[in-house]
Amino acid sequence: MRRQWLLVLALSVAVAGCGVGPFAPGISELNAKPNKFYQQSVSFKARISRIQSLEGETLLEVADAQEHRIFVRAPGTVEAGVDEWVKIEGTLVPEARVGGKLVYDIVMADSVTSARAPLLRNLF
Repeated sequence: MRRQWLLVLALSVAVAGCGVGPFAPGISELNAKPNKFYQQSVSFKARISRIQSLEGETLLEVADAQEHRIFVRAPGTVEAGVDEWVKIEGTLVPEARVGGKLVYDIVMADSVTSARAPLLRNLF
């Protein structure tokens, strides 16, 4: 029995170190230590707070359940509206040009898809 618990603990620590599953970095972690996640793939669920459609791209401001916010640049148009939950997969970059302006600490989205709101929003 003890070996099983040690195995479960070891696997949990390994998964947490990989940044996948329920231990993937969220918006608060990305904002707190962006240098740690620059040029790395990130994936998270968030609610769209604001949308700015530009020529050939869309700038989103998204927030998690605790209202931690981050900017996301998506190519083309996004098929979701304000206050809808989405899953974002992309890469966190230190800076990018969006609509001719320089934006810092932004996620360059590979995909933005509809998602369900978290079941227990205020738990974590």
